[in-house]
Amino acid sequence: MRLIRVRAINSKTNRPREVAMTARLYDELLKLSEKPFGESVFGLQSNVKRSFGSACKEAGIEGLRFHDLRHTCVTRLIEAGMQHTEAMKVSGHTTLSMLNRYLNVNLDTSRRAADALDALRAQREAEDAGGNKYVN
Repeated sequence: MRLIRVRAINSKTNRPREVAMTARLYDELLKLSEKPFGESVFGLQSNVKRSFGSACKEAGIEGLRFHDLRHTCVTRLIEAGMQHTEAMKVSGHTTLSMLNRYLNVNLDTSRRAADALDALRAQREAEDAGGNKYVN
C-alpha cells in the first residue's frame, strides 16, 4: 500500500500516523522524484508556510491559506460518503467539534437530505399495513 508516514514531531497532535495516498498523488510524487539528487522535491527553502506562499504567488492564486487545503480535504471526504468520524481521524482531528468548522452544507448536501427523507417516507408507507399516512 502507498503510505505517507507522518512523524509525531510533524503532526498537529504529536502522534505518528500513516495516511494512504491517492493514485493521483502517488503519480505526481513519482514524477517529482525524478528530479536530480539533492534537489528538494517541494522546493522548500526555509519553511512550508513561506514556500506555500511563494508557490501560490507563482501560480497566480490569491487568498488561499495552507489550512484551506485541510478544510477542502475533510469536506470532500464527507461529500464522497466517508463517515464524519472517519474523516476526523484521517485528518488528525481528535474531537467532533471539527465538524462545526469543516462540514459545509451545500446544494448537493441539501438534495441528499431531501432524497433521504423521501426514501424514508416511501419505506415507511410501504411498511404501513394499516394505511396510516406519514406527514411530509
